[in-house]
Amino acid sequence: LSTGVKYAGRDKRGDYETQVYYTRLHTDQDYRLIPSRKLKDFDEITFRSLIFDGRRSMQLTKDHLLTFGGEWRKEDYEGSRIKGGSLVKREGVGKNFGESSVNYAAFYVQDEWLVRPDWLLIPSVRFDHSTSFGSKVTGNLGTTYKINRGLRFKANVGTAYRAPTSLELYMDWVGSWILIEGNPNLKPETALNFDLGFELDQGKTFGKITYFHNKVDNLIDRDLLSITPKYHYRYMNTREATLQGIEVEARQALGSGFSVRGLYTYLDARDGKTGERLAGRPYHKASLQLSYEDQKHGWNATLWNDWTVGYRYKEQVGSGRMARTISKDASLSILNFVVSKKINDHFSAYLGVDNIFDKESDALAYDGRIWRGGVNMTF
Repeated sequence: LSTGVKYAGRDKRGDYETQVYYTRLHTDQDYRLIPSRKLKDFDEITFRSLIFDGRRSMQLTKDHLLTFGGEWRKEDYEGSRIKGGSLVKREGVGKNFGESSVNYAAFYVQDEWLVRPDWLLIPSVRFDHSTSFGSKVTGNLGTTYKINRGLRFKANVGTAYRAPTSLELYMDWVGSWILIEGNPNLKPETALNFDLGFELDQGKTFGKITYFHNKVDNLIDRDLLSITPKYHYRYMNTREATLQGIEVEARQALGSGFSVRGLYTYLDARDGKTGERLAGRPYHKASLQLSYEDQKHGWNATLWNDWTVGYRYKEQVGSGRMARTISKDASLSILNFVVSKKINDHFSAYLGVDNIFDKESDALAYDGRIWRGGVNMTF
């Protein structure tokens, strides 16, 4: 369940908006023996999030657009995937139900400074606070330079900060074949990031290429500790890590409502101490999308294929004293489709199928074909 209220407007100085929204996600699963249908195990988790945020932009002078804003966020988890708590029984099977709650707050200010008609400079500062890890100030400096009418150079450099989530701190998920533990001793992630790239926009053609380089201290990752008797994972801090690579995007309008879009990312993510590749990340990720849009009748459809190549994961082989953990790479190609219909200005519906050819991969957590559908209503 997700719901919210938003108020937005514009005056002679600039625009503004404020909103509050609430999300509740509940998962409840029973695991039963066949054919007796006797309950063997169960798993239940509820996540709630309440967020207030607001933003105000003001044109201070013709060359300076100031934007400031903030947010307050409360996240709550309760259920069998959280450590501690009280015993809950269902058909004679008992599980401990725990709960955790973290509050976050943030404030930021940004200036869009038009140094020259072809040069934009954007400095920004952000203040973050959480009830578990205190406060942190980060900053960023971005720039856009128009080389000519259709070609732009963009660059950013800045610091970043992320506090661990409640699940990363307190998770205790015991499944039939898996155990995932949180780590209350986790430290927040901090990072120094920069990127630079070029954008080309020529009529029906758009292209972009970006190089990024992120150096992260205390990167939060999920480590495989053992596979016997279950796959046993625990959230851990990697002392430092470097994530760098290249992103490429190209779009081309084909006419008659059709367009094609291609995306590609090369990622080299390594432990800063050992130089070993980080698990849970692919070397190559690509997507090719064919889209159709009929604005007159409200139809929109996309057929796309996603490729994941060189996805690094860990697996334990052997047993007893001969047990050891090795690294492997997985690859997968997935075809997907979605179609949507706008009924009127307030109502639309969609139907889609992910993984059309029903492929499975334990390493990439694909369990087969997924049908999905829904409606969107605005008032």
